[in-house]
Amino acid sequence: MVWLAQGVFELGKIDDEAELAVGKALNATADETIDAAGKFLEITRQRVGDKAKYRQTLFELYETDERFDSIFLMHVLEHLIDPVAVLVKARELLTSQGRVLVVVPNGNAISRQIAVKMGLLKELTDFAPADHRGGHRRIYLMDTLQRDARAAGLKIDHSGGIFLKVLANFQFDALAGGPLISEDRKST
Repeated sequence: MVWLAQGVFELGKIDDEAELAVGKALNATADETIDAAGKFLEITRQRVGDKAKYRQTLFELYETDERFDSIFLMHVLEHLIDPVAVLVKARELLTSQGRVLVVVPNGNAISRQIAVKMGLLKELTDFAPADHRGGHRRIYLMDTLQRDARAAGLKIDHSGGIFLKVLANFQFDALAGGPLISEDRKST
C-alpha cells in the first residue's frame, strides 16, 4: 500500500537502506526528525540533508501545534519504557487523514526461530545478547505490536514485513567483507 506524504514527522534516526527505501517509496521527505541522541540526529542529517528540522528531545516530551500526514516510528518502540504512550502521542499529532508507519525488529524472524530450536533462546521473545546491546526493552511479535497499536487507539490498515531475514545481524556482520560478501568478489 503506497500513499503520498505531505507533512512528515520521523521519530528516531534513519539508519539503514530499508528505511530510506520506505521513505522514497512513499515520496516522503521528513519535515521534522526528533531523537534523544544527538549523534543519531547527525547521522540522519548526513544521510538525508538539511531539508528537515532536527530536534534533540525525548519522544515522550515532544510538543508542537503542527499536525502531520505521516509519522514514521522506525525501530523506536522496542527501546521505549512506554511504547503505547508514544503511539498515543503519534496518533494525536496526525492530521485527520494521517497515518503512522511503524517498523520494529521481527521477533518471529527465522534466525530467532532457529535460535529457539538450537536451545540458544527458550522463547522467541527472550532477549539475545544483541538485544541487550541494542537497548531493546521488548521483543515484538505481530500480535504484541498490533495490541500496542490498538491500545493507543490506532486503526491498523495494513501489516506485514519488509524482507525475509534469514540470518541474525551478527551473522551478516561476520559475512560482510569475508569470502561470501566482499567488494572484490567476482561473479562467476
